[in-house]
Formats: sequence, structure tokens, C-alpha cells
Amino acid sequence: MFDGLHLEDLEQVNEAFPSQLIVILYDEAIKGMTDAIDAIGRGDIETRFAATTRTAEIVSQLYLALDMEQGGEIAENLGGIYNFILTQMPQINFRNDIRMAEQVVTLLAPIRDSWFELDERIRSAVTDAEAEADRIAAAMMAHGALAGKRGA
Repeated sequence: MFDGLHLEDLEQVNEAFPSQLIVILYDEAIKGMTDAIDAIGRGDIETRFAATTRTAEIVSQLYLALDMEQGGEIAENLGGIYNFILTQMPQINFRNDIRMAEQVVTLLAPIRDSWFELDERIRSAVTDAEAEADRIAAAMMAHGALAGKRGA
């Protein structure tokens, strides 16, 4: 799935929050569709097929990761979108249709943006919590050092 990633990208994946990984998957799926659109414009059937296949693999993984019990209506709606996208991939290849590929990007982009926003909030909350933990640890150490001096 990550065949086109470079070493720097793999390092980013290893250090990423789970929400950040979802954003990376959406970025890759959207890139696959833009690659397909470009390939259709050039008449490059092989690249178009590879790009739609890559996007289908990513969307399939996103679909399989849905937790329908915990996710409720949101998971159900995402499942419907993913299912629609997956049915479009063979049609894009069969018809060589730029508009269908653009429609997939139009569906994926706002979901990606929502995940990006959520990821930013999560990372900000984690950073704030880590800073607070560091402040508390420093205060405890200072208090312990003062207590040690008082007992001497």
C-alpha cells in the first residue's frame, strides 16, 4: 500500500499518531485519484489502472477498519461512501472517466480535512498534557529537594 513512500515518509509513519496515519491514508488515496486523472488526460492506461488500484486498496483498508458497533451512524455513513468509491474504481478504468475520478476526490477531500483537524486537536491536547506533566514533575522534584533540605 505504501510502495511509493520514501524513507522520510516511513519515519513519519512510525512516529505518527493513529489519527495522523488516517490523514496519510486519505492523502495517498487522493494522490492516487489525482494520478489517475493525470493519466487519463495523457492516455496512460497503465498508470491510470495502477493509481485506481492503489486508491481502491487504501479505501478498502479504511472500510475494513470501521467499527460499526462503536462508530454508529458515522461509521455507517463512511461505509456507504467507501462502498460507493470502491464501485467507481472499475468504472473509472472501464470508461476512462475523469469526472468520476474527480467525484471520488470531491468525496475524500472533506473527510480527509476533518481527520486533519481532529489530528491537530489530538496532538495539541497531547502536547498540553505533556507540558503539564513536566511542570508537575518539576514542582514535585523541587518540593522534594526543599523537603530534603528542611530535614537536614
